[in-house]
Amino acid sequence: MEYSIPNLTLGEFGYEGNIPLSSWSERAVTLEIGGDMVEDNPKVTLEHVNGYNFTIEKQEYIKEIIMEAIFKEYLILRESYGFDVEEANEIMPEINTTYDLEQFIELSGVHILNVNYVEIAYIGYEFRCSWDEEHGLGVLTHKDRIVEVGGADTSVLTWKAEVDFEALGIVH
Repeated sequence: MEYSIPNLTLGEFGYEGNIPLSSWSERAVTLEIGGDMVEDNPKVTLEHVNGYNFTIEKQEYIKEIIMEAIFKEYLILRESYGFDVEEANEIMPEINTTYDLEQFIELSGVHILNVNYVEIAYIGYEFRCSWDEEHGLGVLTHKDRIVEVGGADTSVLTWKAEVDFEALGIVH
């Protein structure tokens, strides 16, 4: 059976397009299917479609939990970058709310991975952030559960989803 997602085309590196996430941005956000394993399986599956639909339908709630997860990691990230006080105050200042955090990050892409659990693909969210313009920020999720917060590559790495499977006692 062939599945499809709106506004998706087969490009040089797999399926890509846009996903309308008004809770994150007024414009559509870049969408890619497959993560880092796209070349191994360049097709759209039921699990991808289910992940896409879940992401759109639950976008407000997902944004809330992602922002909370990033906010919880923010202090740790702030310390790990080792900025001097002046630089930190400019690009990674102390913040008190997730609303404050929104001034320093921007969703730049959504990655629907080729790994799934209960017929819903793992989804990665990639962000531009003020404190790391080169590597960005990434969040890996499954449905409304945060798997990991890290560098932008966290949002595309299939092996991280597979490690999560193992932690849940699931064999993929």
